[in-house]
Amino acid sequence: MCLLSVAMGFLSQSRTSCALRGASCTPPPILLETTSDSDTSADQLSPRCQAVRTCPPVCGTGRRSRDNFQRSRSLPIAVEIIALRWDTYKCFGVPVLPAPVFAKQSRSRGPKTKMTDGIRKRIENEARKKLRDLGDEWFPLTYSEELLAKEDIEAVLKEAKKQHPEWKWKSTTSDLTAFVRRNAPKLFTMLVYHQNEKMLDHFYGQGMDDSMFPVNLVQSEDVQSKDFIESTNKNKPKKLEFEFRFATDVCGWQWEFFVPELRWTAFDHPPLALKSKLPFLTIKEISRTDFSVVYKRVVHRAHITLDYNGIEIATDEKDHPYVAVKELLPTGLNKEDSESFIQAEYQTLNKLRRYKTPHLIKAIAFYKKKTGISEALHFVFPWAEHGNLRQFWQQKTPRIHDKGYMKWIFDQLLGLANAIYTLHHEDEKSCRHGDLKPENVLCFNSSRSTVEKDQTSCILVISDVGLSRIHDKSTGFRSRTRNIAGETVTYAAPETALFPKRPTSRRYDIWSLGCLYLEFVIWILYGIKGLNRFSEEIGKSAEGRFYIITSSATLTVTGGKTPQVNPVVTTWIEHIKQDPRCTGLGSEKTAIGRLITLIEKRLLVVASNPDPKDLKVGDEDQVTAASGERTDIPMITIRRETMLSEPAQSRLDSQAAKFANTGEERAYAPEVHVKLYEIVQDADAGVIKWLNEDSLKAVSVSGPKSSTNLTVLSRGQPAGKNDDLDDTWEYIPDKDVAQRLQATLGQLPQRYKPSKLCERCDALALWSQKCTFDDTATVLAKRSVGCALCRLLSRALKAWEILPDDNLHFFRTGSSLKFNSERLPPIASLYTMPESNDDLKSNVQLGFPKLPDPGSLIHVEVLRQWIQDCDDTHQCLQSQDVPFLPTRLLYVGKHSSEQPRLICKTQNLSKGTKYLALSHRWGSHQKEGEVDPLAGKIVCTYKRNIDEIENGVDESNFPPKYQDAIKIARGLKVDYLWIDSLCIIQRDGSDPLDQGEDWKAESERMEQVYRSAYLTIAASCAGSPQERFLKTRPKRQCVAMHMDTAFYYLCDPIDDFSKDVEQGELNKRGWVLQERALSRRTIYFTGKQTYWECGEGVRCETLTKTKNSKASLLGDANFPYSIPNYVKGKKIVLYQDLYERYSKLALSFNSDRPVAIRGLEKRLARALDSQGRFGVLDIYLRRGLLWQRDKATLERIDFSGNPEQEPIPSWSWMAYAGGIRYMNVPLGGAEWAEWEQDIVYSWKNGRNDNNAVLELEVLVRDLKDIKPGALIFRDEPSRDFGFPFKCVIVGSSNASNQSKGQVYYVLIVTLLSQREAKIYERAGVACLHKQQIAFDKPGMKAYMR
Repeated sequence: MCLLSVAMGFLSQSRTSCALRGASCTPPPILLETTSDSDTSADQLSPRCQAVRTCPPVCGTGRRSRDNFQRSRSLPIAVEIIALRWDTYKCFGVPVLPAPVFAKQSRSRGPKTKMTDGIRKRIENEARKKLRDLGDEWFPLTYSEELLAKEDIEAVLKEAKKQHPEWKWKSTTSDLTAFVRRNAPKLFTMLVYHQNEKMLDHFYGQGMDDSMFPVNLVQSEDVQSKDFIESTNKNKPKKLEFEFRFATDVCGWQWEFFVPELRWTAFDHPPLALKSKLPFLTIKEISRTDFSVVYKRVVHRAHITLDYNGIEIATDEKDHPYVAVKELLPTGLNKEDSESFIQAEYQTLNKLRRYKTPHLIKAIAFYKKKTGISEALHFVFPWAEHGNLRQFWQQKTPRIHDKGYMKWIFDQLLGLANAIYTLHHEDEKSCRHGDLKPENVLCFNSSRSTVEKDQTSCILVISDVGLSRIHDKSTGFRSRTRNIAGETVTYAAPETALFPKRPTSRRYDIWSLGCLYLEFVIWILYGIKGLNRFSEEIGKSAEGRFYIITSSATLTVTGGKTPQVNPVVTTWIEHIKQDPRCTGLGSEKTAIGRLITLIEKRLLVVASNPDPKDLKVGDEDQVTAASGERTDIPMITIRRETMLSEPAQSRLDSQAAKFANTGEERAYAPEVHVKLYEIVQDADAGVIKWLNEDSLKAVSVSGPKSSTNLTVLSRGQPAGKNDDLDDTWEYIPDKDVAQRLQATLGQLPQRYKPSKLCERCDALALWSQKCTFDDTATVLAKRSVGCALCRLLSRALKAWEILPDDNLHFFRTGSSLKFNSERLPPIASLYTMPESNDDLKSNVQLGFPKLPDPGSLIHVEVLRQWIQDCDDTHQCLQSQDVPFLPTRLLYVGKHSSEQPRLICKTQNLSKGTKYLALSHRWGSHQKEGEVDPLAGKIVCTYKRNIDEIENGVDESNFPPKYQDAIKIARGLKVDYLWIDSLCIIQRDGSDPLDQGEDWKAESERMEQVYRSAYLTIAASCAGSPQERFLKTRPKRQCVAMHMDTAFYYLCDPIDDFSKDVEQGELNKRGWVLQERALSRRTIYFTGKQTYWECGEGVRCETLTKTKNSKASLLGDANFPYSIPNYVKGKKIVLYQDLYERYSKLALSFNSDRPVAIRGLEKRLARALDSQGRFGVLDIYLRRGLLWQRDKATLERIDFSGNPEQEPIPSWSWMAYAGGIRYMNVPLGGAEWAEWEQDIVYSWKNGRNDNNAVLELEVLVRDLKDIKPGALIFRDEPSRDFGFPFKCVIVGSSNASNQSKGQVYYVLIVTLLSQREAKIYERAGVACLHKQQIAFDKPGMKAYMR
């Protein structure tokens, strides 16, 4: 017999006897049954039947499968071919057929009655509906109960008994009905569904019901014997004997009907079977680490029991809850450690389920599932609908004027403190969190909130306690595994660096909580802009931590490492303490003031001896000996003025007193909780205010001026004039170019049919500057189906991850639409056309609703008008330079019929000849074995092919990028083009005699090439020569609206010069900085639109324009000759910003670092009338030497492969790979002249020649003990120099730093080698005080290379 059925095969035989369920072939829309004695040949079958005729007759493997097949051949079977309709259900990507109804059954079960068929049909129809709704092949828990009534069950059983008396029923109908309704509804549904209701009597007689599923198949070794099914429920062991076929069928049928309920199970609970289905409806991977992967899933509501615990569980439109499923991944530990680690995780989460605080996440379920030879472990948590705290800060604007809002914030801070207190002290075996950070604080809706949902209806919940550890004998294991679990460096406490082998104390969490609280305060006072700036400054210092480690062992003979709060942190805290909103009433009179004091004095405290409870036996002596820290903890009593419940107050006070100390060490959780509670209670009672409301309007919200400097200034010390560069962008209509393009805009096809809008949007007068409206993300999403404007806004808002029911206020500004804040970028841009009426054109800019195709006539016309307007009205082409032409140029011709050719004698051309220069990326180097996509194309000029190019070649022989450049040059009517790879003869690696002489010579002239070009075209969106930069743009949403008979358009905002150009891939390359700075005018071809940049600012293809002072430095057509016009302070800022920016750019070869900016450096020195090399100018010698690493380390560049490169001295940042920044020495606040003889530049002492390393003559001084407070930044922290460190004084502060005295800005140096006693190299920079430098001994004259 061959029974072909597909996917579901709902008949008892088809369910398990067909191998197509797991097959890779596409099943045909027919069923075919043949008898063993049938004379039907393959030729008589349809093509579809032939295609599947070889399908295995019976599922299974091994001897039993072959035996089953032999038995099946002897069964009498009729022949019937029935065409079936495909249905749309799918399971694992395989089409699924509904259960077929045969005109004649293969094995007759007797005639069916109308009643039985009706019930079965209803079951099948309901099943199909469930499968369609769920999108998978399984039945929910409530399915059978919902579907079967008592009378239906009785009717089916009575009819079956009547029609089949030969089945010899042993049980009464009433007993079977009661059994089904009470214990076996799923079993009954399965049997009826598969037309085997007769077997119900056997299950009932043996006492096997729903609770004993799933079952395993136990096959008999004797072919003649029957098979068994055996319950997997250890509490209800049961084994039933059946005929071989039915036992096999039941084991295959069960998975669709017995889908488990997700619940919290014991750790040793048996895993779900490999074939077991899970009750999930959707799946989306959210995050993945080496430790775990988290999925967002929807679970069927009948298969999970939720404990709300003060939070609202998010659900889909059918009330099925969203959950987060965390799957644990192999940790890389050995099996024993891995199991211990996972079991510790389980124990912690099991413990948390008992805690009542709503601010700790509670796991909903735990389950294991077989995955073959191993098991996958999963934890299920409620899904945080509103993301995490970091996202909350990014998307929300603090409402500090709202008292209710401030109370909500402090209630949440108190809740977090209570959660940590609960973790640490709820019972004997306390826990720590171990990775507390904003990303692990989730934002749920509060189930207790009865008001309309807004920010204050949220509740903050600490999650991801994957690093939590119970403080018992497993502490030693914790220290081995904490790095595997991924503790976050930024919020890590200092003791992790000082004592990496020490078990982590509970006070680790208090430090992390202090970091989080400080960021919360910064966000409250200075918004997301201030918080982002703080995060950036933290990221640039001390490897992104809130503390630093000063290691005097590397500088002096004394030993020991000393932790210190990061100066960035102390600077911000000092600034907050001076903020009138905190101190206007006195710092103790505001909640914010008291909170920042608590953070500074009790949370962010580096001293933290572990409590003996946190240590293993034997650890105490080790810690004391290693650190010299005290282990005694003096006790003091914490006074309470406000009331808690008496039992809670008594317990908390006693614990706070127990764990309090004199203030020299970090607080414990009870003290923090009590202090927060006091602040909240006092503010609620009116004893203090949340903040000083009188200062809300008259205060700067920008945060401290700067906190990334190495100098710790006193509050009275003058900060100097630190002319900050403006780096903000605001786009306004470009009326001049729009006026020039009126005729061109008039040629565009007009849209006279407005977009389909909802009633609200159709009534909006968005053309008016006065138009405003309010909405929510939820409502916009619902209306977006039928409204183009709601759809545009809804899609744009997805980038902001706002709360679904937040009220959003939309308003017009300029020719754009914004929401909530002027500081946010536009959410839509508005355009109109020249034929519009005057009212419309006065409120909406002229522009392109749809940008022209790149390279089209209209697109080129926009470029031509940019050029023409600049030629006519700007001074960008006015130059102090002598006319110049490159050595070679590519002649592109007037039109495509002319072949481009290389002009090698440009001296014959007129000095005023115009040419374009191409700025582009060469692309990555081709890997060995890869197919070259540019094979046969002329990418570079070599000695071997220069004659060919000089004679002229078809432009199709050039790569697509070069072809686009040729097209633009012709369109702009410029006959010549300079492309570095074509106009410079490249070194030919296949020619051993080629030393690249031409490239060496021409690279020195690049500054003149870009400086003298009529225009530079930048292929920003093309990563390699094979990519075009005239490419199709992404589709842009556009909504057509009307004012009377005129039209205007709302489109996606795409103006972003900073992202598209400045942060684009092309501008991340080191060579391009010089090209941009020296080019007088540049057109950037990006993926979204084209930009123009010249000395007057930036223009966009959307016909807007923008400008800021930071970008103006590089866009200045007269750069660098315009720099002398700036005041001295701004000159320094611009000079330093230029080198800082260049140091962070990428180069294909790090050895090009001095070369790729050499031309720009020469011009900068000439413009400032100074000498200079290697990133240091004589005019700013001392400031130029005070550079430091921007990240964790720098790496010395190996120039040995570039023998032509002159040696780079260690005092130059060009000798290192990696970003740098300059010490923020206050402008006008430093004394340089006093130390003039301590450093003499090389060209003043005449010691150097061209073949030696450029040296500085210096005065080297010894160091004394370095006390905590000194800031020392080594260039390569991990490098072992092998010699003592000394210092060279570069300058000093000209004002006393309170009691600490003068600050000295120094270079840290060390001997270069033992052989040369007076030759030193740089090792870093530092800020030192007088007592740290050996002024009692004379300095020694030496040289620094």
